[in-house]
Amino acid sequence: MRDMNDRAARLVTAIDRSDFPEALVSHLGERVAFDAATIFVHRRELAPIYVFDNFVGGKAKQGVREYLQKTYALNPFFQAQRNGLASASIAFAISRPIYSSKASSIMTTGSRSRATKKSAM
Repeated sequence: MRDMNDRAARLVTAIDRSDFPEALVSHLGERVAFDAATIFVHRRELAPIYVFDNFVGGKAKQGVREYLQKTYALNPFFQAQRNGLASASIAFAISRPIYSSKASSIMTTGSRSRATKKSAM
């Protein structure tokens, strides 16, 4: 229990520091296995603001650039904001458990959170 409290305290102390996004992803990674994460701030009618990613490789980085330039408009969160959802940061993590052929996605918008299952890529 103390270790969990210490980890949470480290995350809280990172608030307002430039390394907070990385600390947040690391904190989540201690609780849920995932391969990569990216954080954007989606704004109604505007392109998203890039905050953080830990993607590796040229194709993955190109995918982030393409998302920021055009494909964000297809994102359900962007569409929801256009329809009235308040602006919020979105953390998206993809998990590929070894024991399962399914991948788990965790998406967070403000105070809302949901987990979904989809086929592994």
